[in-house]
Amino acid sequence: LLISHGHKGSRRDASWLARALVQSGYVVAAIDHHKDTRSNHDLLTALCFWNRPMDLTFLLNQFEKEDWVMEKIDLNRVGFVGYSLGGMTGLAIGGGIAKNAAGGFEKLSHYSVSKEMLKAFDLSPAIKSYKDPRIKAMLLLCPAAFGYTPDSLKEIKIPTALVVAAGDEVLPFKEHGKQLVEHLNAVKLKVLRKEVSHYAFMNCVSAYGKKTLHKEILKDSPVYNRAKLHRDISAFAV
Repeated sequence: LLISHGHKGSRRDASWLARALVQSGYVVAAIDHHKDTRSNHDLLTALCFWNRPMDLTFLLNQFEKEDWVMEKIDLNRVGFVGYSLGGMTGLAIGGGIAKNAAGGFEKLSHYSVSKEMLKAFDLSPAIKSYKDPRIKAMLLLCPAAFGYTPDSLKEIKIPTALVVAAGDEVLPFKEHGKQLVEHLNAVKLKVLRKEVSHYAFMNCVSAYGKKTLHKEILKDSPVYNRAKLHRDISAFAV
């Protein structure tokens, strides 16, 4: 199973889920997407979201060259897990094409993307296919859907499980989750109550984290427990 983190995230952000998957017998590889991590970030590079599925294809290609890896995995049975922008990475590697990338990018005001920047930005790579046929199933957690149209979502044929939050404050349900629920052929679906934060999918926060991380990441409603939520989603994933 390959895990793709969210915008400005880290390969360790979903270690709670990776641990549960490994304990259930899966081999898990979580990667950092170059120039889109908390410690190594460049906005213009991060906007080239099509680099993300290519990161994963590159990783699988490297695995094929390593005998010690190939002894442990079957590249005919590769799964994908993606959170937030990592979920949108799954849309691409699963066979969808961002046919309305320009329209999708116009909604990125919270990423400090100006219209002038977009005019100078080459979006032509967005409408290419980045499908990797080795990916046989996906789990998408509160995924972004910038630029994906109903017909492009229906092009994704592999079995896909979808978890969305009805009150997602980062990727509004009406613009993202609802579109995926209606147009993605999800074989399993879990819709979380509106109180669940987009950031509830990240690791439980340590005492050190409470002092250093952005307050948005720490935010949890008193109506749910993040650790219990993780256990529920892990069971759903397995």
